[in-house]
This record gives sequence, C-alpha cells and structure tokens, in this order.
Amino acid sequence: MGEPLSTTPDPAPQTFELSAAERNEMVAVAAYYLAERRGFASGGEEADWLLAERQIDHLLTRARAAGVGREALARLGLR
Repeated sequence: MGEPLSTTPDPAPQTFELSAAERNEMVAVAAYYLAERRGFASGGEEADWLLAERQIDHLLTRARAAGVGREALARLGLR
C-alpha cells in the first residue's frame, strides 16, 4: 500500500526581490541572446531589449508565484 499522506502543511511560498542592477543584468543577457539569434543585425537592439524585459519579468513573476526562492534561481544560474 502507498505511504500515508503528510498532514504537515506546505511551506509558505518563498518570495524574493531583485535589485534594479540584478534585473538589468538578467535583461541584458537575455537581450544579447535575442540579438545573437537574429544574427546581430543592426536596428533591432531596442526591440531585443524590450522583449527581454517582458521575458524576464514574466519569468520572475511565475517564479515568485510558484514559490521559487533566490537559492533556486542561483542554482539555475539566474541569480
């Protein structure tokens, strides 16, 4: 038979905040990869940056909602 269900409540979701410099670094790396994907053609830098901001903000919002903490992000290389 299976193991009994735990009656221990789930831990509270972890929350984290990034400094503006940390977020900016993440956006810069994402924008670099977007530019690389389009062959570094001139004229798309602003679009790369804006898309990277949306992607990073979406990733961080989902990570916070899922209870992912700063330590887990660091293990993934994100901070």
